[in-house]
Amino acid sequence: MIRNPVRVALSAAIAAALLGSSCPSFAQSDPKAAETKPAEVKPDAKPGTPEFVKVVKGDLALEVRAEAPFQPIDPFEVKTDFKAYTGPLTISTIVEQGTLVRKDQSLITFDRTFIDWAVLGATNELAAAKAAQTKAEIDARLAEESDKLTLRQTEDALKNVEAGKKWFEEVDGPQMLLMADLNVKQAQNSVDDQTDELDQLKKMYAGEELTTATADIVVRRAIRSLEQAKVVLKIQQERSDKTKTFDYPVQRQRVLDIVVQAKSSLEALKATQAQTAVARAAGLQNARTLVEQAEKKLADIKSDSAQFQIKSPGDGVVAYGAMVDGVLTGGDPKAYQVGDKLAAGSVIMRVYQPGKLRLSINLPESQAFWVEKGDKARITPASLPQTSYTAETSSVELQTRAQGMGFVTTIDLENVDARLIPGMKATVVIDAGKVKDALLLPLSSVVGGKVKVKQASDKIVEKAVKVGKTDGKMVQILSGLSEGDEVVK
Repeated sequence: MIRNPVRVALSAAIAAALLGSSCPSFAQSDPKAAETKPAEVKPDAKPGTPEFVKVVKGDLALEVRAEAPFQPIDPFEVKTDFKAYTGPLTISTIVEQGTLVRKDQSLITFDRTFIDWAVLGATNELAAAKAAQTKAEIDARLAEESDKLTLRQTEDALKNVEAGKKWFEEVDGPQMLLMADLNVKQAQNSVDDQTDELDQLKKMYAGEELTTATADIVVRRAIRSLEQAKVVLKIQQERSDKTKTFDYPVQRQRVLDIVVQAKSSLEALKATQAQTAVARAAGLQNARTLVEQAEKKLADIKSDSAQFQIKSPGDGVVAYGAMVDGVLTGGDPKAYQVGDKLAAGSVIMRVYQPGKLRLSINLPESQAFWVEKGDKARITPASLPQTSYTAETSSVELQTRAQGMGFVTTIDLENVDARLIPGMKATVVIDAGKVKDALLLPLSSVVGGKVKVKQASDKIVEKAVKVGKTDGKMVQILSGLSEGDEVVK
């Protein structure tokens, strides 16, 4: 590690800044009067008599004087910018303040225990998410195939019951009614046949020489058969009535109901499958989203893990803390010791190039338009009062800060004494040019855009004037007065 000989100076300056030595820059006008002073007119010494001053021509020198702290030019700020890691940030190694570091030299490392656990956890989460996605994809495919099979079976069932209805109306139903009539007719024919046979038996046995006992047996048997046939006929008639009035309508309605139920089942199945398909697609998309989220989390954690060692992007000097509006914050070396915990996102240190410093000059509104890009400025460091540097200003910019709106111009110094470090102060004098052959008055003579003018009759009258630039003591009169006019001082 290369030691910078200005480390002691840097530490002293940082300590001074922490004790309140840094303060916002301010601008003030040149305390010297304008190059040409208006001639004062001394009236007779009478109590209450006003003093007058004459309007004269002269040159108005415009200088902006300010005090501002040095700031590094485009320093490399060492800070963490974590995307996912929320664990502790404990210092393992850190370079000392004021160290001159080389490119790719390690500036700070943090304890890796928790970040390594986070990487492992994110890796496992991704593996689990991918496994869940694979299962969801397989389940979705199987469910889709099952839905197709169930839909086909339900559609086939509807076709079958519709065919059954057709068969009932064309075959089974008519045959059911026909069989009922046929059974009655057969029973009736049996009764008629039995009656005819009985009549023939009676005639036959009356003409033959048979014993009375034999005749009785044969006739009684025929009578019993006839009576049974009549009973069967009655049964068939009643059964036929029941078939036509009850069995057939019930059977027919059952067939019709089965068709309606099959149609309803098919419609319900289609609606259910459409709903489950949406839910299945949503579940599959959710599984894929979880994989994407797990991949992003792992990538973010790995990106965060890379920040547990921060290297210098180039050669430079290390300075703890950050410069905020020219004020050093958080630069106490005691707060950056091995084992200390830091807040993520805060600037830990800066690496700047010695000899390259910048000054930001806050301009009051009254001088905001004095300074233009390229104006010459003389910079005198407070720590090296015998040394001055010449540089040029940038354009004036409007900036909004916590304390309000302000005008700022910056001055870059590319080659100054390497012992000068950020936070040290300097006096800045900006040559904003001259207003030549201007009509001049003391600034105190103009109140609210008006002056009190002494006329030839010694009468004092109030008169409006248009003013131009001022150096804080003298003001340029653009119109309303002439050279030699006497104005109340």
